Amino acid sequence: MSPQGRRWAWIGVGALAALNALVFFAYTVPKRLEERSLAARIASLRTEVARERATVARLRRQNEAVQANASDTTRFYESLGSRNVLLAVIEELQRTPRELGLKVGHRSYDPNAVKGLPLTRYSIQMPVIGNYRQLTAFLERMERSSHFITVDEVSLRKRAAGGEADLDVTMSAYVRSERAR
Repeated sequence: MSPQGRRWAWIGVGALAALNALVFFAYTVPKRLEERSLAARIASLRTEVARERATVARLRRQNEAVQANASDTTRFYESLGSRNVLLAVIEELQRTPRELGLKVGHRSYDPNAVKGLPLTRYSIQMPVIGNYRQLTAFLERMERSSHFITVDEVSLRKRAAGGEADLDVTMSAYVRSERAR
């Protein structure tokens, strides 16, 4: 081949290389950059989906808790009686200590409306005297009462003689307010 033919061949090879480089930079590089960008976006979206799934799971748990609380509240209100039930509570508070052989001091009843709810809370202060077994049996029966009675506070003082102790009990009985009807 002549020198001029070689020169044209080299120019052709150079032009072909330049054209190849131009196609590479015009088509292949942007596609690769787009693929990298898409891969990064996919990773970002997967992270976002995982975060949203965790949020949905948390909201489902909260919803279940709210529904359980609503069910418990409905059951609570259905189990409460009106002021007429208070008489049965007072009878139970008189009968139980007698059955257990306890001595009972002066009881006091203090009605208070529960703010924002159709309930009245009767705070009951009741001093009882007996041995430890009698006192614990009394507290257990109060907590297991068929009426909604809570034992709010207890104060125990041992007496010097006879193995007896003084127990000051503060309890609450809840009844539906008359205005709620």
